[in-house]
Amino acid sequence: MVPNCSSLLHRHTSVGRRLRLRAPTADQSFLLRPDDVSFADLAHANQCSLQHAPVRIGGHSLADFRSQVRTTCLQAAQDWMQQTLRLPVEASATGLLYVTGHQPSLNHIGVWAKNLAVSEMARQAGGIGLNLVVDNDLCGPPVVKYPTGSHEAPHWGQLEFDAPGPVQPWEERSLQNAEIFSSFAGRVATALRPWGIVPAVETSWGAARELSRHTSSLTALLTRHRIEMERQLSSGNLELPVSRMCQTGPFLAFVLHIAQQAPDFFEHYNAAVRQYRHLARVRNHRHPVPDLEHQGDQLELPFWYWPTGSSDRQRLFVARQKDQIHLLADGKCVAILPATGNDIEPLRKLQMAGRLRTRALTTTLFARLCLADLFTHGIGGAQYDQITDLLMQNWLKIQPPVFQTLTATFRLPLNPFDVFPEEIQQLRQKIRRVQFHGSEAHLPEVRALQAEHDRLLQEARADRDPSASRAWRRAGQSRRRIRHQRLRAIQQQLASRAQEHLEHLQEELALALSQEQANLVLNSREYAACLFPESQLQTAVESLNSILAQQAVIPRRTAIAAENAT
Repeated sequence: MVPNCSSLLHRHTSVGRRLRLRAPTADQSFLLRPDDVSFADLAHANQCSLQHAPVRIGGHSLADFRSQVRTTCLQAAQDWMQQTLRLPVEASATGLLYVTGHQPSLNHIGVWAKNLAVSEMARQAGGIGLNLVVDNDLCGPPVVKYPTGSHEAPHWGQLEFDAPGPVQPWEERSLQNAEIFSSFAGRVATALRPWGIVPAVETSWGAARELSRHTSSLTALLTRHRIEMERQLSSGNLELPVSRMCQTGPFLAFVLHIAQQAPDFFEHYNAAVRQYRHLARVRNHRHPVPDLEHQGDQLELPFWYWPTGSSDRQRLFVARQKDQIHLLADGKCVAILPATGNDIEPLRKLQMAGRLRTRALTTTLFARLCLADLFTHGIGGAQYDQITDLLMQNWLKIQPPVFQTLTATFRLPLNPFDVFPEEIQQLRQKIRRVQFHGSEAHLPEVRALQAEHDRLLQEARADRDPSASRAWRRAGQSRRRIRHQRLRAIQQQLASRAQEHLEHLQEELALALSQEQANLVLNSREYAACLFPESQLQTAVESLNSILAQQAVIPRRTAIAAENAT
């Protein structure tokens, strides 16, 4: 490996470090890590490191294997976009490859920003942007949240873009109700009209509606809608479903490589998961992923399998039988693999009989090790992919390629209230002071009453002189009675003033709490990007492009600064 590449990757690796990543709280803001190095330099360093890595897969050096994976996956992406999405695609096969991925659901801008970033980085660096459509995950409810109710008392509503269906992987999910799907954009526009919002979905949903005449794949339809939004904003990438990636020959060679090294892989995988839990102080033994299980002579591998016609994902196990490896799912042998060599034909036959798919960590392991020059994660993916870094370091004995972490916070223009947790805490503290110490002492009339109260108490203490004669004390009875009456009057005034002030503070607190509750809806960052006005989406694109343009010239600025310093 070139020394400069090694130094750069070591400086930005997540191995052995606890990542502390939080979504930005300010509206229209981004989190980008690392932010002190050019993304093109990072991609070049990853590419350089992997080109020289002493790893062989499928009988090839990692450099040659990556070339095969890249060629195969880019062609598969073009074929899927042309044949399924019915989009003409012309993509260069050269240049740095920037990759990201997520489920095909209607995501918020923080997730969608990854697609925008990959597209822009590829444009600036003269490379290729690729989004992996993670359609092997389970499909959630076909709804989006939207704000409803009044501004003072808002709540979340739900709008369906399809009728509910069975719990199944995205790739198996077909459109259940064409009428619900077709009317989605109009219902969103109607729901947001009271808030003065014209959503971008009005102009982008038509492409998905048109495609629904040719395919019932919900993954394809939602991807087509997102692509239309991106193209209207001069953005876009190649799109490749993970299900298609898993059917390629190089991916099957990758599966065979892991199966043939199952005991070693199994040990290092579980060790990496446990090391991550220790580093991140995670106590839940199933978070972020469970350990692989050992059942007799069977070792679990991080892949899914389900037969054609079923959508029940089954865990995959391997068992070594002399010179053979048995693949088992649901207790049944589904394929017999060679213990040595590179024959992937049994896996090809398995893919024809069912679905052999990656799980979370093997998706990013394959994408980062074998495909991408730079992979862009969100916060969640960045956290768990530290496990992948540990696995690559300890199992493959290589410097893991550095990934990029990106998210954004953009909020719908719902005019949230200016109320903050600090203000609510201060109000609670004031109420406690009034309850225990009376009204606010800094008010002039209160200070005057308290000063008179203290003076009368001092006079009362002076009148208690035990050496005074009875005649003297009898002569002061009238004075003491008047003073006592005055003290009672002052105390009543202070108590009344305190009660009034207490009630006022409690009203302020109740209002602040109701506004804080309203802000959970008004100030949420979780609304789907398609609900936003197109102008706000354009702002997001321009802001992100500006950030990436500044990042692209970091080495140049550093070099100029160093030259000027000398």
